Amino acid sequence: MPNLRTPVSEPLRQVILAIDAKKWTGKNPIADVEPRRVPKRVFETLRATEVPSVLADATDQCRDLFAAALYLGLRKGELFGLHKADVRMQEHTLVMRRSHQRQGTW
Repeated sequence: MPNLRTPVSEPLRQVILAIDAKKWTGKNPIADVEPRRVPKRVFETLRATEVPSVLADATDQCRDLFAAALYLGLRKGELFGLHKADVRMQEHTLVMRRSHQRQGTW
């Protein structure tokens, strides 16, 4: 289902709801506005058959990082948030405990 609320109308809606809760006597101007439907985005993804050629073209420095991202489905922040303790070789599992945030914080 597409997102029905835009970044502009939702904060305004919240303000009007708060005013209504305080028994404001004026009409809610947003009540008669039909929410704008936002179309669902379609993301183009790699096919499994395309992964080997991507890894072959990657530099030696980045190949392991790309392989982990592609085969494990990890995002950039999750990759850079990994610690050795998150990899459980005996169990063949990887535990995601943290993600590296934009400002360099955890």
